Amino acid sequence: MDTSSGDPEFKGLPQQTRQVLDYELERMKHPKTTVEIQSMSTRAYLDHTVIPILLDAMAVVAKERPPDPIEYLAAYLLKHKDKYQADKQPASPSQNETS
Repeated sequence: MDTSSGDPEFKGLPQQTRQVLDYELERMKHPKTTVEIQSMSTRAYLDHTVIPILLDAMAVVAKERPPDPIEYLAAYLLKHKDKYQADKQPASPSQNETS
């Protein structure tokens, strides 16, 4: 993601919000190691790994209102997971078995 809070889409945001966006965008450029992830609190782990795609998926479900929202959500997550894992290393086989 080469976005910056200086982009036109962020122009109307308050300075403090743009600073937070800059910080978060910079953090996304440097993925955490396995050791760092394992030592995170539960909240931090979920915020780092799952919440971004879930928020996007839930927004799409709310907008589209499909007849089977659970199935739609599952399909969305599977279809878009690579977008959220692009900067992460592939999971080890032992991690895949627990899913």
